[in-house]
Amino acid sequence: MFVKVAKLSEIKEGGLKMVDADGEDVCLIKSGGNVYAIQDNCTHEDAPLHEGRLEGNELVCPWHEARFDFATGKVNPETDWAKRDVKIYNVKVEGDDILVDV
Repeated sequence: MFVKVAKLSEIKEGGLKMVDADGEDVCLIKSGGNVYAIQDNCTHEDAPLHEGRLEGNELVCPWHEARFDFATGKVNPETDWAKRDVKIYNVKVEGDDILVDV
């Protein structure tokens, strides 16, 4: 079920935004003109990923530098302290609306 979570105009290129998607905290990422959605909490110690930073195709956790591919949710093997991947969500953009499948 897709739910509207934000406006495309609310996220700048290279930006991160935490949204509520039907009760789930989701981090939206705008990169390369595309919008991605992943769970907002790091799998290491629940850090808020929307406070992290982008480096290439990875989102870097603000607390302990764990790295996740924001398109696939896969944890970078070099950051083995974050033992699990993050959940990703399908995204649709309709006009200026961003919808996430929860």
